[in-house]
Amino acid sequence: MARVTLKTLTKAFGGAPLYAGLDLEVGNGEVVALMGRSGVGKSTLLRILAGIDRDYEGSATIEGVAAAQAPAPGFMFQDARLLPWLTVAQNLRLARPALSDEDLETRLAAVGLGGTSTRFPGQLSGGMQRRVALARAVLANPRLLLLDEPFASLDQALLEEMLALVGRTLAETHATAVIATHRSVEAASLAHRVLMLSGRPVAIAADIRLAGEPGARSRAEVDAITLSLSKDEGV
Repeated sequence: MARVTLKTLTKAFGGAPLYAGLDLEVGNGEVVALMGRSGVGKSTLLRILAGIDRDYEGSATIEGVAAAQAPAPGFMFQDARLLPWLTVAQNLRLARPALSDEDLETRLAAVGLGGTSTRFPGQLSGGMQRRVALARAVLANPRLLLLDEPFASLDQALLEEMLALVGRTLAETHATAVIATHRSVEAASLAHRVLMLSGRPVAIAADIRLAGEPGARSRAEVDAITLSLSKDEGV
């Protein structure tokens, strides 16, 4: 688990301010969903937290260490981003080179991919590639996961499958996680808190703590939260 803090974050693009004094804190083991229209700066926040984007004023820290100097987080993108010329095992070892064969198989089994270590990405379905990407993110840093719309373009059946898998993974690792999404059901399924971002400069229009633990919510509770969040998107 890792505490994440942004203080007086200020950033501009082409002279136009995106953030101006934004404050944000994510507690140890907390899962926070960032919601808002496209272009509101969700992905930029994740890149700042990952230490990739360093062109800003203010501070971004992970456990009190500047994000750029902190251990790299586990990161899931909108697509799997596996290297096609490497096997599944080789892709995972990019995140943790010293990973033993036994631990590799354990991590693959945890995402339902036992026995696939010698396959290449082109031999996997899109859903299987997303599972490998999740395993890679956890191996990179099981304490802090950043997910940038990782369920984009999934059909309904695969979306439900991946939501369940990511939910189990977050519960098992007790990871701190920040998820950028535009779909209320993803936030309702996975998050403890939802931050609605809006405006320019971007502000937190609403900070919503969701009832219950994400992994323990019934389908009816998820549906009710999804409906409520859909209404709140207009905040």
